[in-house]
Amino acid sequence: MRLAMEIPKPFLHNLTSLTDLDFTLAHLILEDDEYRQFYTNQAEIGRFVIMDNSFHELGHPLSPEELKQAASLSKPNIIIAPDKLGDYRFGMEAFHATRNILPRHQKIAFVLAGASPSERAEMFMKLKDHADMICFPFRAPRLEWFLDLTRKIPDHIKWPPRIHLLGVNELNELSAFRQAFNTFGVPHNRLSVDTAKPIKFGLLGHKLTASIQTLRGLPATEKIISGFAGDIQAAYPDIVYNVAYLRKYL
Repeated sequence: MRLAMEIPKPFLHNLTSLTDLDFTLAHLILEDDEYRQFYTNQAEIGRFVIMDNSFHELGHPLSPEELKQAASLSKPNIIIAPDKLGDYRFGMEAFHATRNILPRHQKIAFVLAGASPSERAEMFMKLKDHADMICFPFRAPRLEWFLDLTRKIPDHIKWPPRIHLLGVNELNELSAFRQAFNTFGVPHNRLSVDTAKPIKFGLLGHKLTASIQTLRGLPATEKIISGFAGDIQAAYPDIVYNVAYLRKYL
């Protein structure tokens, strides 16, 4: 699985080289000139850039029009269409609304949703031929969702070219996904995950270990940074260690 991280501005130049691809937040592209310029440059030098709709950070996704504006400024490779947790009809409508106003060459992703396996299978079947990536949401039993789809979807049905996990819940979940992807025969270069957890744990002075399986429950990265009393760069060695440790599970 290829690794992306949600990297705060103080670490953009130091930590990006530790990742395989870039993960940007659309609202920051619109609000922050330095952030926008950094990721615009990343796209220009050939890095693969995913732009998220900022649902997790804002509590609501940016609109299709706002995503179009952010994409025109930073030129990401792929845009994650607006989604709402569990609302598969909203996700389908927002996907098409976004797709319809984007340039034809712009790649687009959807976030799987639905209260039942049949709803999620319906969303998958209706969007798969129009999407360049399917995302499995954070804080959902998404491994179960993935396995449900592999059972419900006939083998001859093609999946979108890429599969992405939004965030990391537990290290063991990553290992289970890796095994499931191998069983399903998904090539490594089609898989990716984004997370800020190695950075958060490093800023708090913690190194990831086998005893730390659940990575949830940490404060927002911005809150951790704002309360950081010392030199923020002093956390860099722990962050680098955590990135290397996390990769053992990918």
